[in-house]
Amino acid sequence: MTKEHQNLVSTLSKRIRTNGIIWIVISSVQILLGMFWNWLFMIVAIPNLILAIKDLNYSHTFLKNPVGIVAKVKPTVLPTIVLVYNAVVGGVVGAIGAIYYFSAIRAYVLEHEQELLKIESSHNSVFNKMVGFTKKLFGFGGKSDAEKDDHKTSKAVIFGICGIVFAWLFALVGHVLSIMSIVAGVKEKKEVGAVTGLALGIVGEIFAIISSVVGVIMNLGI
Repeated sequence: MTKEHQNLVSTLSKRIRTNGIIWIVISSVQILLGMFWNWLFMIVAIPNLILAIKDLNYSHTFLKNPVGIVAKVKPTVLPTIVLVYNAVVGGVVGAIGAIYYFSAIRAYVLEHEQELLKIESSHNSVFNKMVGFTKKLFGFGGKSDAEKDDHKTSKAVIFGICGIVFAWLFALVGHVLSIMSIVAGVKEKKEVGAVTGLALGIVGEIFAIISSVVGVIMNLGI
């Protein structure tokens, strides 16, 4: 694979990963909206989270096994459905991910379709030779490194996403309790002059903010 082709595969892998992260953010916001505002957001949040996991897995798989991307993105039925049901049920926030997919991934793949097909053909040729040699030598074939990596990554991705979602949920509870404490503390200060509750509420909110930022940073691996 030439350096130009490596850069093309790397760029596309990063864009697919970015798409997955966007969908994690979108689905997390929709989960929170579904829990505290309107349950209809939950209808689109779960499928969006599944799409996010698949994209994050595929970004790693494609980097080591750059085949099938043209055939994968050419059909427009599924992304159009995702765009429509997110726009209708999920609001504007739900349409952002689909717009990014069309503009940054699908358009990019179609723009470099011939180069990607060449990469795919070259990779398949080398991989088939390796599999054929393995079968002749040992009498069996094995999974590609990309498939093994995909299997190893999937659990880590799922746990990471769950960590982010629960971190946000628990942080939200902490913010709510701290704000309630601050409100009650202000009332007590006005009525009896006590400031202990207000001080504890402010400290609690500060720790809740720190916990939110640190938790998300750690889960994202930044």
